[in-house]
Amino acid sequence: MSFTRCTKDSPCRICRGADWCRFSSNGACLCYRSQMRNVSGYRGPYAAPNGGFIYHPSTPALGFRSDFTAPRFTQGLERPPVDWAGEVQQSLQNSHERTKELAGLLGVNPEALTDLECGWLHGKWTFPMRDGEGQYCGVLARDHAGQKRCLLHSKKGLFFHPEAIAKAFEHDDLPVLLPEGPSDTAAVLSMGLHAVGRPDNQAGAKELVTLLTVVKNPLYVLGDNDQKQNGSNPGLEGAKATAIKLAKLLRRTVFYAVPGDCNDAREYLQKHGPLGFLDSLQANKAIGSLEGWRQEVV
Repeated sequence: MSFTRCTKDSPCRICRGADWCRFSSNGACLCYRSQMRNVSGYRGPYAAPNGGFIYHPSTPALGFRSDFTAPRFTQGLERPPVDWAGEVQQSLQNSHERTKELAGLLGVNPEALTDLECGWLHGKWTFPMRDGEGQYCGVLARDHAGQKRCLLHSKKGLFFHPEAIAKAFEHDDLPVLLPEGPSDTAAVLSMGLHAVGRPDNQAGAKELVTLLTVVKNPLYVLGDNDQKQNGSNPGLEGAKATAIKLAKLLRRTVFYAVPGDCNDAREYLQKHGPLGFLDSLQANKAIGSLEGWRQEVV
């Protein structure tokens, strides 16, 4: 059976996604996001050998139509809660070698990825997301091409381990850095610093406020240095917007920064190494600046 990648014009019948998933000419679907059972018109899900789940049409002549509307939960019925803790535990089974592989690709320490509970599920690396109270709220998946998507029904959350925040409480002189995404979070952890990852350049402020209310460490929102040809810089703009929200809600000074000569924290680590970063941080901690980083205070 051969499959064709789904598109915006021909989305997945199971999850309505416009990428990753695939369909065959006889109407079968290979869905990488959902394990939903009792889908109208389909038998399954059946685990695919290389990840994802196959749904076979109940009617052989069903075929594939781009105007198909995926089944939704009946109005008035609550969606059953997702066992994210179970998903995380499943992803961590036999994931050690895959974690080492990703560490080599990203140029970070495997221990940093282990601290973020990096796993392997459905043929992709996974990073659990937590809300501000430390509870799992979703999973972010990353494929070999570097494309990232949240698993179905995930809520955007933060990338951290509760024990890491407990350690931050014990070392108030070191800042808590708030980078963008799990890769940069792993890079900061590889430098031996405290880090809580944000889901993207704009999201996560509400959960950060809940998490960091009692944290006394200096706070740095780190953005990607991705200035566009039109002059916009989403990484810097998102970091500034997040820092302003945190400063207002936490009623304290919050710094925001982007790397001056690198795209992100991971590139900084590869270019300068962890020791230089730590030295510059310690030398300037009294005024809250990071050498080599453009920074402002809000």
